Amino acid sequence: MGSSDRTVTHVTQRTLVCLALVTIALGIVGLHARAQQNEETETEAESRSILEGVYSKAQANRGAEVFQTVCQDCHMPEEFVGSGYIEAWSDQTVLDLFEAIRTTMPEDNPGRLRRRAYADILAYIFDENGIPSGDIDLPDDDEALQSIRIEAPADASADDAPRDR
Repeated sequence: MGSSDRTVTHVTQRTLVCLALVTIALGIVGLHARAQQNEETETEAESRSILEGVYSKAQANRGAEVFQTVCQDCHMPEEFVGSGYIEAWSDQTVLDLFEAIRTTMPEDNPGRLRRRAYADILAYIFDENGIPSGDIDLPDDDEALQSIRIEAPADASADDAPRDR
C-alpha cells in the first residue's frame, strides 16, 4: 500500500468518524426536541380554563365575605368586574393572579391571609365576572393553580356591569 493510499484511507476514516459524530449529535437534538414537544403536549392536556367551572358557588360566597371583611376598606368590587379585568389576565395562569394578590394584599400586611382565603377571593372575583362555577373549590396549591389558564368569556366585552346575584 502506497503513501497516497494510506492518506486516502486516513481521510476516509476521519470523514466517517465526523459523519458518525454529526449523526449522533443530530439524534440527540432530535430526541431532546421530541421530549420537549411531548412535555408541552402533556402540559396542554393537563391545563384547563377558568371557563370550565374551576370554583364552587359556596367558595365564591366565602370569598365575598372575606372581601367585605378585609378588602372592602380599600377596594370596591366593581374594580375587579368587567371585560377589562379578566382580559388583562388572559393567557396567564390562575397562579399568576393568585400570587399577584397574595404578595400585595392586604396592602398593610401582604400575605397575611391563609392561602384558602386568597383562593376564595379569586372565586368571588370569577363569580362576579360571570365565570361559570363548578362542583369543586378552586385549589390553593401552586401546581393546581398553575394548570388553570385565565381566559375571558366570549361575551365579556358586552358585560361590563357587576352580575346580579
